[in-house]
Order: sequence, then C-alpha cells, then structure tokens
Amino acid sequence: MEETHLAENLYGYAVRRNAATGRWEVFWKEKKIGEDFASQAEAEEWIDDQMPLNR
Repeated sequence: MEETHLAENLYGYAVRRNAATGRWEVFWKEKKIGEDFASQAEAEEWIDDQMPLNR
C-alpha cells in the first residue's frame, strides 16, 4: 500500500491520500486510525468531531 506525501496536519492528526486506493486516511502519531474517507473534507470533518470544543 503506497501512500503519497500529500498530508495536512490538523490538531496533531495527519490526513493523507492513499495512492493505491485514492481514499483519504487519518493518522495519529504515524498510526492509522478510523476509517478511510472518500474526500479530504470528510476526513477533516471526522477530526473536527473528535475535538470537544467543536461539538
């Protein structure tokens, strides 16, 4: 599973696009967490939902 180096950090989470699947993944401390997302915006929304101040 090859990943691109396209990544954005948000609240310490890294959002990366998986080159093999084309889906977006969320990483915390270089460990994949959660599910795969169809878009970067969905992944970032999931991260926002994890933040208590954003609820």
